[in-house]
Amino acid sequence: MRTRTLGLVALAVVAVLLPVGLAAASGGPPARAAVLDEQPRHFLAQDSGGMGGSPLELFMSHFSEEERTRFEDMMQRARQLRYLEDPDVRADLRFSTDQDEKFQAVREKAMNMGSTIAEELRAKLEGRFSPDMTPEERQAALNEIIAEVAKTVRAVTNDLEGMLSEANKVLTPEQRTKLAAIVGEKTDYDIAVGYLASLLLPRARDECDLSTDQQERIRLILKDLATEYRSLRNKTFGADKVLTAEDKKGEKYQEFNTRHQQLIAKTRDRIMMLFLSDQREKIEKYLASNQARWRSVGGRFGSFGGMGRRPGAAPGATPPAPPATPAPAAK
Repeated sequence: MRTRTLGLVALAVVAVLLPVGLAAASGGPPARAAVLDEQPRHFLAQDSGGMGGSPLELFMSHFSEEERTRFEDMMQRARQLRYLEDPDVRADLRFSTDQDEKFQAVREKAMNMGSTIAEELRAKLEGRFSPDMTPEERQAALNEIIAEVAKTVRAVTNDLEGMLSEANKVLTPEQRTKLAAIVGEKTDYDIAVGYLASLLLPRARDECDLSTDQQERIRLILKDLATEYRSLRNKTFGADKVLTAEDKKGEKYQEFNTRHQQLIAKTRDRIMMLFLSDQREKIEKYLASNQARWRSVGGRFGSFGGMGRRPGAAPGATPPAPPATPAPAAK
């Protein structure tokens, strides 16, 4: 597997090497970990089938509290830097040609490193699982595999941190501040639209037979949802309040969450009105699957890129005006 982005290389501490190792151990193809391109935590959040918790939980048990804090810091920095993969974000930050060249050089180094690490790990672990293993034997094999992955992660952590720092130095202080604001806005968008953002993914075009124009209509509808969500949030808690864990335990938050889910349901119905019955059935099936995945990772996929340029648009292109009328709904 060739890791595609600088951010995902840094996130390898929990979101790439572990699935690669388990896929290799099961004799699966390299593509087994490709799901991480879109939903890096879905596979890791799955229970291990009665074998002592999820792979991620078993993996993290190999590290001290200090190391876990270090990983959290790395992942936070990586989440911000991965947005630099978007040419529109770089344009917003007014990247110079020199900055762009430096960033691409770090990105290429990171991609090569991620690919090498993944291939070496796969070679070590290939075929560790077999179909005739007892549950106890599978548990023992799983523990050995995860221990090997943890060892690999510990060995490359300094290199990963070094590349994150190198990429961060490409930015000016002003650009870092603006990037943090962009990431915050996109994170709010992800929370607002929930699993419906999966309709903007490239694979939605294949599974639901969506055209670029249809995805653009969906994007505009989701933009309305994000605006409604922000208004509801500010009205409930006050403008731009950062919610604490304690806030989320209160009755006010529960009422807010219920109204948010109602907004999502209303938006889903609005989207469905764009399509005739045959295509609608495909979309319903697709959304049901993605809603289950969304719940499995605590209601957060990470960015779907829904606030970026329209599907199929060239970098920096201006979004078109909304279509005059939607396609008629089936009776």
